[in-house]
Amino acid sequence: MQTFNGVGVWLSNGDGTFAPLKITTLPVEAVCPLNYMDFGDINNDGNLDVVVAYSGKTSACGNTNTLSGYFTLLGDGTGNFTATYTPYGKQLYQPKLVDFNGDGKLDLILDDNYQDNTFLVCGACPTPITILPGNGDGTFGTPITVTELANLRINDMIPGDYDGDGKQDLTLLSDARLVTKDGVLDVVPGSEGVLLLKGNGNFTFSAPVQIASGNYVSQGGYADFNLDGNPDLIFGVRAPYQGIGELIAVSLFMMPNLGGGSFGAPVSADPPLTSPEIFIGDFNGDGSPDVIVGGPPHLRAMQTMFCTNSQPNSIAVRPTATLLPSRAAIPAPFTI
Repeated sequence: MQTFNGVGVWLSNGDGTFAPLKITTLPVEAVCPLNYMDFGDINNDGNLDVVVAYSGKTSACGNTNTLSGYFTLLGDGTGNFTATYTPYGKQLYQPKLVDFNGDGKLDLILDDNYQDNTFLVCGACPTPITILPGNGDGTFGTPITVTELANLRINDMIPGDYDGDGKQDLTLLSDARLVTKDGVLDVVPGSEGVLLLKGNGNFTFSAPVQIASGNYVSQGGYADFNLDGNPDLIFGVRAPYQGIGELIAVSLFMMPNLGGGSFGAPVSADPPLTSPEIFIGDFNGDGSPDVIVGGPPHLRAMQTMFCTNSQPNSIAVRPTATLLPSRAAIPAPFTI
């Protein structure tokens, strides 16, 4: 949780309650909201650490001189952290920790979500993606640009070995590929969708393979929903933005992993949601992955919990708890 002068954490007591809030003071002023964060042991001391993306100074969040960058919070295992700040990018958005080269050190991949120095995302700008190799001591090396992703607008980065070869791959949810037309960037029709990048184990990737083409994909993740040993892909598909402040219809989709890097046809859960955040975990302790879908409150989004009931060669999703507007129906179970 972000506080006025730092980041707070509640430690679990293991009985459904939490210990009092512990606050780590950040080393620089962070007036603007923190963006996404990721967790992992980046200094190999056995304790969980945190990396947080910070978009930096914008006209929407007051007077601040702190530019775009990322916070590194090294944990001591008791809820206390040592925080450092590294300036980076132009409007840093999303970090992910993953060992791309298999050396046992977590690397940092960053999404620099270009914006125009306001609260508005620059819809016609590509999203630079870079990898910072981990040094294993809580620091990172020289950035490596993922050149395979030039001129792409990226909504979400999903690391994971989807083809089962032991090397970390990269899956990207993209709004579009952009090309220069009459001196300005323009969208290539049908270039929206999911991009699969097979990892080579050395910070490089094969050329992107597009699936779910023509869909505006938002956020997602991997989990083995049918317990066949292959990570299946779940993601939201939304309608294009029609205007500021308008709701954005989103449906939840799953694509079963057929093995070897291929996926089956997507199956959707209806009715539409609105701009969901997707969280995956075994929330009821039955050994099968579950999904919580929720939207940002400023969009008055529906917040729905889906529990998966896995059976051989199938994926069943059933809503078990909901907070929905009265006009919304509860999604029916569906099976792949």
